Amino acid sequence: MNLMHVSLSYHGLSDNPLDTFGIGVKDRLLENAILFPNRPVSDASLGSLVSTHSSTYVAYKMGGVNQQPAYNTAYTALITGLDSIADYINGIVKNNQATAEVVIV
Repeated sequence: MNLMHVSLSYHGLSDNPLDTFGIGVKDRLLENAILFPNRPVSDASLGSLVSTHSSTYVAYKMGGVNQQPAYNTAYTALITGLDSIADYINGIVKNNQATAEVVIV
């Protein structure tokens, strides 16, 4: 039997789609907060990670190589936050596939 799990395919997204994905994750978790208590990344923190990633990406594209370290840090922080959420959800849905179906983004 194939079990549903959170895919890590967002690792391959470019910058704007990654931001959109992050916002989608935040929104779906907020809509289903009762199913996912004690999330490893709060809604506010995830929103901040997405916002910081977006603003540092723009700064990097407009300001050049000097802005790249801040962008790289923000990108890594967003991916790390999303990975933490993915691991958390996979742990919850491992034995509850109905819950997995609720959070498909």
